[in-house]
Order: sequence, then C-alpha cells, then structure tokens
Amino acid sequence: VGAAVIALSTVAFLFGVGLSNDPNGIVVLQSDRIASTIGKRLNPRNEVSSQGCLAFYYKRSEPNQIANKEIVRSIAVSDGPSTRGIEGDDFGGYWICKFKTSAIVKKEFSVSQHRSSTRIFINGQMVLSGSVASQFEVSFDPGEHIIEVEYENNYSTIGFKVAVEEKMKSIDPYEMIATLDKMGLTEATVHVVDIYESSAQDMSVQVDLGSAREPTVLWLRSHEAIAWKVEDDPDVAAIIVSSMVPGSQVAGPNQSKVFGYQRSFPWPNVHHRGQRCESEILDVVSQTKFWFGLEMDAFAFEYAADHVRTTGYRQPSIAGELYRAFLEIFFDVKSDRPVVNPICKK
Repeated sequence: VGAAVIALSTVAFLFGVGLSNDPNGIVVLQSDRIASTIGKRLNPRNEVSSQGCLAFYYKRSEPNQIANKEIVRSIAVSDGPSTRGIEGDDFGGYWICKFKTSAIVKKEFSVSQHRSSTRIFINGQMVLSGSVASQFEVSFDPGEHIIEVEYENNYSTIGFKVAVEEKMKSIDPYEMIATLDKMGLTEATVHVVDIYESSAQDMSVQVDLGSAREPTVLWLRSHEAIAWKVEDDPDVAAIIVSSMVPGSQVAGPNQSKVFGYQRSFPWPNVHHRGQRCESEILDVVSQTKFWFGLEMDAFAFEYAADHVRTTGYRQPSIAGELYRAFLEIFFDVKSDRPVVNPICKK
C-alpha cells in the first residue's frame, strides 16, 4: 500500500533547519543520539542534514552497502530513479531528520505500508515497530528533535509513507451536507479527483482545476496516501480529502478549508479493473449527489499519476442518458448535466 512521507506541507519548521558550513547542510551528531541499528551501520559518522532528511537506500541482501544516498525534503519512496537497481523485495531504507520548535507542538504520525516492516525512533526512543498502517500522536517539547525511520520491503513493488503533520480537521460524511450548508455552499459545484496512487517517487500529485467556478468544493479521493499539491484558488471554498490508507495531506491552500474523513467512507471504485467507463463515472456522480447534495461539475480519474487536471463532463451520450434515467428511477439520483462518454480503456 503505499509510500513513506514525513510531510512538510503543513508545518514549515519540519526538517531542514539549523546552521552548517557544509554545502549540503551536513552536521554531525553525538553518537548517543542515533538509536537505529540500521542507522549505526549505514551512517557511522552520525550525519544529519539541515537542508532536509538524509536518506540511505540499500539492498537487504547486502545490508552493509549503501546503494544510494540523498537529501530529501520529504520521506517518500516508491519505484523510481533513487531505487533503480534494487529489487522491490530486496529494498531497505533509512531516513534521519532534524527539526526544531520553539513551543510545545503535537503532531500526528500516519504510517502507510503494505508487506513491509517499519521502526520509528524519536530522540532515541522507539515509538513504533510494526508492519501495518497506523496512526498515532506525539507531543514535542521546545528544542531540537531527531526522527529516524527504518523500512524494509517484502513485496515486488516499493512504496512506503510516513506523514507527520498537524491533525487534519475531520468531517463526518453523514453530516457533509449540513456542514456545507453552514459554510454557505448549498449552490457550490464539485470537482472530483479520483486516483488509486501517485506515480511520483515522493508520492505527490499536483492538481490543476480546469474550470473552477465560484464556489467550488474539491473532493480528493485515493486508495494510497497522497501528498496533494493544490494552488490556493479563491474559487475553491472547501477541500475534502479521503484515502483508504491513512496519511494523505494537502499542501498549498489555507488549511482552514481542508477536511478529512474516515476510511469507512466510499473510496475509489474506478481503478481496479484499469478501466474508466461511463457507468463508473456516473457512479461517482451519484455518490457526489448523495454525500454532498451537489452536482459534480468536473473530474479527473487516473490509476496512477503525478499531475492531474480536472475537465468538465458535458458531452451527451445515449448510454449516459439511459444510465442517468436508471439512477433517477431506482435511486432518486438526479443530474441535469449530460455526461462525458469516454472510451473504456485498459
């Protein structure tokens, strides 16, 4: 399932702070600040970067050899250039990150993983050792903090994500219509982005709105945890984020208009067969009407991508009209817009 990202988007002070005379911001820590056994093996000089997280990738079959080393602004790894030459089920990774805060802060950790094992250390203390997706909160006192993350994959593809962020405001899907009503959004339209996973190595997806009209609600749906990148468009009044795997976050807009909901809420259903058919799009149209009480004005559906752009669905088709009539008669789902008629593709 997914990726490892220690997310910087909502907390600017995370990772990449401090002074160093080294062009890469490398500083050396005292040995007692490194707790990870993998870190002691791959990073014997106890280095950390003031410009981001220091990442080490290795083959589990050659645990003492560093296959690649880089400075990253987010802990995120999937199949890509940095993991080239390492088979998925032989991949291991280690990240060490430093940040500083001047006040007590509480952060939510969201770990997304599948067929793998992970350990997380904070200031020398192990706070997680497990092989399933999980979430937990940590309170940080003022001062400098060190986070270490170990990851060993046991699957053919690579993907691991750890998000560290302020807890996203939650919204009860069964109170969605009432919440939008209180925000004065009863006449808003909805742009739906529905994606299974990111194709970017940092597990991010850039979202462009093709034809946003004031006011717009942006619904970001995914299976895997995604680091969404969205411009702060004044026409977008609310952003609703959902993912089957915990850890999705949104960078760019004012966080006061970003809401998340529990995994029990309907999740993407248009990707598993690798097809994008009109009936499946209309399923999302009906879900949008049911949960939001609003019309879907535009959409972007992909299996995997690093950039999407929403487009309106206004081309009529006989099949679409018949399916619309079916929804109206049997499910009382009404839509006054014709729909796009995409060719089903594998």
